[in-house]
Amino acid sequence: MMGLYAEGIARNEAVLAALPADETLLRAKLATTLLALLLIQGRQGRALGVAMQACTYARTSGDNATLAWALRWYGVACMLSQEYSEAEAALSEAVAIPGPAAQLRLSLTEARAMLSRATGDLDGGARAYEQLLKEQCALGNIHKPGIFKSNLALIEHERGNTTRAIALGREVLAALRTGADRSLFAGSLCNFANFLVASDDIVGAIESAREAIATLASREPANFFVTCAIEILELVDALQGEFSRATRLGAYTDAALEDLGRNREFTEQAAHDRLTALLEANVAPTDR
Repeated sequence: MMGLYAEGIARNEAVLAALPADETLLRAKLATTLLALLLIQGRQGRALGVAMQACTYARTSGDNATLAWALRWYGVACMLSQEYSEAEAALSEAVAIPGPAAQLRLSLTEARAMLSRATGDLDGGARAYEQLLKEQCALGNIHKPGIFKSNLALIEHERGNTTRAIALGREVLAALRTGADRSLFAGSLCNFANFLVASDDIVGAIESAREAIATLASREPANFFVTCAIEILELVDALQGEFSRATRLGAYTDAALEDLGRNREFTEQAAHDRLTALLEANVAPTDR
């Protein structure tokens, strides 16, 4: 799948531009797909505008399932922008739409689990991901359990259980290494590198961060996970006394994240705070 997200975005945009205005159902479905691809690529800056368009088209179309999916992705876009009240309202509306299919129901549960974690309800988020893991395994699904286990690892790290987060991370990477979803694999590598650097396994963190960059950079250099992997290497530089290089890379990643419109979540922010403290202690403000 690596490299196909950008192509998918371009194709969805082209078809949307060519569709007649009254094709609201098809517009809603294409806009929702475009929104999902933008979020997967980490292009949060554009996602909210597309999300609002998708919901507008879906409401006009009168199709309940399409509206529920649009609201689901709109809720995630709001959550990533830290608009938590708006995210809660969107997901609550989606859940209240009658007759959701099993896939949609599970996807809404996943979005609520993400929101629980984002708003600090770590125990609730962990319970939701544990339940989603059981349901997906019972259904025989292969792909989704990796996503849920990866998110559970993030919660465990945030709860201070970094040893378990590392163990879960190893399981995730073993399952994803030969899979087709290179973006998910790279994101899992970034998370794993953050867990390792937090536990002072510098060699392991360098190896995982470099592999994340190698997995995506040639095809998706602006990807959120590439930027996060570079930020891990900044922290490693600072820990090893390479403050000048860490400062230069820090300027790059700050600009890249601003361009993507992405906020750091707990895992990335914890590493960034540690990096900032090291630079403030060792680099003069004028040099920074």
